[in-house]
Amino acid sequence: MEVEVVYALPTEQKCYRFEVPPGITVQMAIDLSKITQAIPALQTPDLLVGIWGKRVTLERVVRPNDRIEIYRPLLIDPKKVRQLLVKTERKGKKRSFYPPR
Repeated sequence: MEVEVVYALPTEQKCYRFEVPPGITVQMAIDLSKITQAIPALQTPDLLVGIWGKRVTLERVVRPNDRIEIYRPLLIDPKKVRQLLVKTERKGKKRSFYPPR
């Protein structure tokens, strides 16, 4: 069966589509994709992953045509961003809370 492992960086996307045997887990598929060799920052036991936008555990068994997504940690809490936007809009300042790319 075919699966896809994807990881989005600010400037590019890594996408690996390949065949896997039935019954493998998300963690096994990530290991088979060799994405952790291409991106050493992903060599951590506490990866946040999902399939088609829904969070799953690394132990979940993959199904045909699953798109395994590796998520990056948030740089800033979305609630905090909204609070800061409200404050700056009241002051009439420029809206930018994210680091430059």
